[in-house]
Amino acid sequence: MRTIAVSLVSLGIQFSFPALVLAQCGSGWLSLKDQMNRPAVTVVFRGSVLEWQRRESFLVMTFEVNRVWKGTVSRRVVLYQPIPRPGARPPASGGLNPFKGGLRPFHMIRPFIVLAHLLNAQERREFGVDAADTRSLATSMCGDGSRPYSVAQEFGEVKSLGPGRGPQ
Repeated sequence: MRTIAVSLVSLGIQFSFPALVLAQCGSGWLSLKDQMNRPAVTVVFRGSVLEWQRRESFLVMTFEVNRVWKGTVSRRVVLYQPIPRPGARPPASGGLNPFKGGLRPFHMIRPFIVLAHLLNAQERREFGVDAADTRSLATSMCGDGSRPYSVAQEFGEVKSLGPGRGPQ
């Protein structure tokens, strides 16, 4: 009975808020708690994009961070996000879900709950990051479960994360 109720709620969300479901690239609606507890997710923070640069196959975004729930994050964070190239194989995705169904970009100024992972060796090569850099962060093309702060707040997910702490 619980499974049926959860399925009905999930369907209701999908039809009421299709962009929310698609923001996770077809993996269904997973809570922030579920997403952030995955081993591949090394940081979770609230931040807004201050600036971004588009490269051939990825974006480089600088976030201003004001709350942290997981990992060590400074007030300003650079984050890499692969983008699809027509006819090309998607870049590495840090062991997380690959691109399925549409790039979900972060918007300027609008606050997001960002879930990210440390770059692996393949991603460092693809993004042109120094091989010795083991602190740079990325999301998959789908954002690793990142979502607008307003959406997370509306669904009660921010409260479930607890108070968090300030950036370092």
